[in-house]
Amino acid sequence: FSTQTSIAVNSTTYPYLPQGKYTIKSTYTMSDETTSRETTGTFTVPKPTFTVNATGMTSYSYYSKNNITQANDCQAETIYGIGGTATISPTLLEKYPYSASYTLDGTTYKLDGIKTTDGKKAGQKWGKHTITATYTFDGVTVTSAPLTCHVTGLPYSAPSKTKFNAEGKSWTKVSGGGTSINSDSIDLTPTSAPSAKSPAFHMPGTVKVKVTNAYTKNVTSTLSAYTYKMTLNDGTEVVSHSSKTKGPYSFTWFGEMNPSRTVFTCSYNYTVRGNDVTVNSVIVEYK
Repeated sequence: FSTQTSIAVNSTTYPYLPQGKYTIKSTYTMSDETTSRETTGTFTVPKPTFTVNATGMTSYSYYSKNNITQANDCQAETIYGIGGTATISPTLLEKYPYSASYTLDGTTYKLDGIKTTDGKKAGQKWGKHTITATYTFDGVTVTSAPLTCHVTGLPYSAPSKTKFNAEGKSWTKVSGGGTSINSDSIDLTPTSAPSAKSPAFHMPGTVKVKVTNAYTKNVTSTLSAYTYKMTLNDGTEVVSHSSKTKGPYSFTWFGEMNPSRTVFTCSYNYTVRGNDVTVNSVIVEYK
């Protein structure tokens, strides 16, 4: 008398076991009830697979998606929506019992390699940043590819949203002993032709912008006309205005910034004392 038993287990369709190696044991008794036998089989449920993507948006992210209004509504130094998403097959999830142990948890987010919580992070430096997200499921940990976020410094408004002498992004004197950088203005007082330049904006590519520049000529000149200019660092003229007349002036320029056009310079060519110019505001927006 002989008996043969076979056990077939398909680990890809087994209804609920988490990943790992399993052993199945069975016993049976011969018909005479005097002999007991045991058989052993093993099978493996594979590790679950899933994908993870990091999330995060800046003003430049919205600009790149052609959402100009949203881009200009952003705070220039803020990264929004830091976090991540994990995608796992619903069919695979159905194989797991409903338990907190089998949820996509253990999430970790990093900004520039430093652990952070999700949400928005203000006060970021102008430049390139990276976000990664890590999720754990059933003992398996997956980290996303780095997501690149660019903080350009736009939209920029001095002095309403920032100061001309703001720490870390202050304007600086280029020439002229009478050049003075204040919190709410820049004074260009001629002892020699005075000028001041902006901090360098971060331009990962070509960006269409609207630039508004307001300044005041504080006295009427009795000699030759002065010329006030705002230029980009590749020589592009944003404003070029000549006059003898005292008064406030405001100009708007539509153009482009790019990796070679990142710094604005305000200059005044008059050299006679008492004929100074005050830069009142500089606004740079996405267009």
